[in-house]
Amino acid sequence: MSASRGHVTVMIISDSGRSPVSIKFSKTAFKIILGVLGLLVVALLIVLATYTTLLNQSMERARLVTEVEQLRRVTAKVDQLEQNLATYRVMLKKMTELAGIDLDAVGLSSLDSQVVGNYRTPVEQNASVAQDAHAHPIPSGYPVKGYISQSFRPEDDNPRMRHLGIDLAVSSGTPVIATADGVVTYAGWDSTFGWKVVLSHADDLETMYGHNDSLLVQVGDVKKFGETIAVSGSTGVSTAPHVHYEIRRGGVPINPEDHLDKRK
Repeated sequence: MSASRGHVTVMIISDSGRSPVSIKFSKTAFKIILGVLGLLVVALLIVLATYTTLLNQSMERARLVTEVEQLRRVTAKVDQLEQNLATYRVMLKKMTELAGIDLDAVGLSSLDSQVVGNYRTPVEQNASVAQDAHAHPIPSGYPVKGYISQSFRPEDDNPRMRHLGIDLAVSSGTPVIATADGVVTYAGWDSTFGWKVVLSHADDLETMYGHNDSLLVQVGDVKKFGETIAVSGSTGVSTAPHVHYEIRRGGVPINPEDHLDKRK
């Protein structure tokens, strides 16, 4: 390529030994061509970046759709189990009445929770227990009577699958209770967990309750074990109504299932 006054000459030399081909452009035309080529390169980079983003979003959407379908199947199983359990209770009551057996006397007035597949049937926990005068400074039980749809996985190889708490599938509008005596340190909107509540407890522990439909506390409120602090929903990044529940000690997540029966 050579430049003369007012013009730019581009020479194309072939390896086959053919005579060179010269193309002469005015400097203005050459600048325009370079500008167009530059714009094409920028446009190509934008298209590639947009395509990558859309591809990632499509993959994320597919993952969320799969999770929704799994949760729907679990919910259907739960509903069927509840119907079966109700039927069995009615049958048991009729049979014991005919036999003259007092269920309360033999400790069979209610059925214990069981493990079904990878999910648990409703946990009989604090929400149905009347409050007493004893202190409960350490988290115990679950904040709702629900089913574990996502377990505690803090070190999964796939960062997207890491889960620092447990998800309890419940219908919207379920009362969410404090699992220990504590002070509300956060009550507001979170881009991931929607309407979120955080309580501080003894032993450098704190609990977090996410994806609520509405909050019933404010920062600074002192709440007792078993008191309602929110109403469940599906706010934030959520595919179905549930409560995301975390326990942290010194800011480090610990498995909530390790605190089911610890009461002090």
